[in-house]
Amino acid sequence: MNSVRFGILGAGRGADLAQAIHHAPTAELVAICDQDMERLVNVTDKFPTLKTYNSWAAMLDSDIDAVIVASPMPLHVQHSIDALKAGKHVLSEVTAATSIEQCWQLLEAVLSSNRKYMLASNYCYMRSWSIVMGLVKAGKFGQLYYGEADQIQDFKAGFPHPKQGYNWRTEELALRRGHHYITHDLGPLYQAFGERITQVVCLGSGQHHLSWAQADDTCIVLCHTEQGKLIRIRLDFFSSRPTNFVYYGLQGTDACYEAPRGVQD
Repeated sequence: MNSVRFGILGAGRGADLAQAIHHAPTAELVAICDQDMERLVNVTDKFPTLKTYNSWAAMLDSDIDAVIVASPMPLHVQHSIDALKAGKHVLSEVTAATSIEQCWQLLEAVLSSNRKYMLASNYCYMRSWSIVMGLVKAGKFGQLYYGEADQIQDFKAGFPHPKQGYNWRTEELALRRGHHYITHDLGPLYQAFGERITQVVCLGSGQHHLSWAQADDTCIVLCHTEQGKLIRIRLDFFSSRPTNFVYYGLQGTDACYEAPRGVQD
C-alpha cells in the first residue's frame, strides 16, 4: 500500500501530532504550516526533512494527499473546507465546529467532495478505553443501557480576561454557556453504544468563580439514544478541585465499569 502524504496545519498542537504520525506505517509526514516562524523552526529541529510553509494556500497547492487541521478551534471548519475544496483528505482536531451553522457548512462541503473527512477523537483510542471496548465487543457487559463521563479540569488560569484582547479559549470556553467541548466525553461512549442520539438536555450551575465569565462552572448533559439508552456527561472548567478528564463509566445487564476518579483509586 502506498503511503498517504500528510501536511499539518498548526505547529503548536501539530508538533505533538508530528511525533505520533511516525508510528503509522502507511502515513508519511512531509509538510507543516504555521504563521509563527519560531514554531516552525522548533518542529523542523526535530524533523529536518519537513517542508515548511507559512502560507496555508501554498501548502494546499503542494502534492500532499491529506491535511491534519490543528489550528485554533474556531478555524477548524474553514480550514477543513479549504482542504476539501483543494482535493485533500482531512483529519481535523476536535471540535469539528463551534456552531450549528458551521456544522451545516462542514457537512455540505464533505458531501460535495470526493474526499474523506475524519474527526480526530483521540480519546476513543486510549489504551484503557481500548481494553473496555474489547470487553464491550466480546459481550461481557451484556446489554448496555447507561454510560457516563466527566471532564473536570480547573482551567481558570488558562482564560485571559477579555480586556486583554482576543483569545479563542476565552471566547469559546469561558464566554459561552453549555458543553462546548463534548468530544472527549461523548466520543468513547458513542463508540460503546453504537447508535444515534435523539434527545439532548443541558443544564448549568451558573458561574461562581470568574465575575466576567458567562460559562457555567458545571454543566450536565443528558442524552437519550434512539433505543432509549441513557448517557450523562459533566463538564467543569472552573471549580477548584482535583482534575479528572478521563473518567468514564458503563452499566450493562451483566457487568459495569468505572474508571479511577483519583490517585487513590
